[in-house]
Amino acid sequence: MLFTKQLIKWLLGFFVLSFLFFILVRTIPGDPVTQLLTTYQLPHTKENIEFLTVSFGLDKPLWYQYGYWIIHFVQGDWGNSFITGHDVRVEIIRRVPLSLTIGLGGVLLGGFFAFILGYAAACKPKGFWDRASRALSLFVQSVPSFMTAVFVIYLLSVYFQVIKVYSNITAATILALLLVALGTAGELCRVMRSHFLEIAHTPYIYFSRCRGFKRNTLLLRDGLRPALIALISTMVGRFSWVIGGTAVVEFVFAIPGVSLFLVQSIAAKDYNIIQSYLLFILLWMGIVHAICALLTYLLRGGVR
Repeated sequence: MLFTKQLIKWLLGFFVLSFLFFILVRTIPGDPVTQLLTTYQLPHTKENIEFLTVSFGLDKPLWYQYGYWIIHFVQGDWGNSFITGHDVRVEIIRRVPLSLTIGLGGVLLGGFFAFILGYAAACKPKGFWDRASRALSLFVQSVPSFMTAVFVIYLLSVYFQVIKVYSNITAATILALLLVALGTAGELCRVMRSHFLEIAHTPYIYFSRCRGFKRNTLLLRDGLRPALIALISTMVGRFSWVIGGTAVVEFVFAIPGVSLFLVQSIAAKDYNIIQSYLLFILLWMGIVHAICALLTYLLRGGVR
């Protein structure tokens, strides 16, 4: 019964948000017909505009356009790009692996280092690792990610000339992944420190210390599961954007991922790509939340 309710709620949210996405995309200034004529340097005649408008189905009422699109979307037909004519689903799916490598790899690596750094900071408050975690957190929150990316490119490609970023997609992907990991670790390490300190003041840790156990050992032994639950709960939002939230690093490092594809599609006013991308990200977020909820449920020993 609970599963059925959740499924109905999710499906209702899916269709409501899909309609909002559809309307939102059409509020972008400009239109794909004019953009296509400009891109291919074709005359903006009345005949050309009318022909392309009818060809794209933009002459139909909005409710009809939405119904046609959403019915075909759930059937696996995401339409074709207005500008290139290529299959939207194929274009998005083939770019996902690069974005997923950068986003998911960066978040997992950053979460791992945040856990370690948070534990080390909690073991000795006001110690070296506590100060290091505070400095990293301040740096990540103060310096925009694109400035960090540009500085890394300048340092490695221009100053030291050890890596040619724009001619080596592997090197660019690794650097982008590390920058995402740095941002994730900087945002989460202080959160993990707070959770470990909170665990340190719980009664069962206090009584275990009275029996002669060391505080740092108890934090890792008895506080591991609660800390992991807190880490997963905190990282849900991060996991949700691993595919679509890497636009900055993809743009700076010129990585042909799905986030950069979205930026280019917005500039081209390509409705089919933008709205399909947004709905694809919505599906991904639903999957991520379901997996994280399951992991949290298992870590709690089956207790909701």
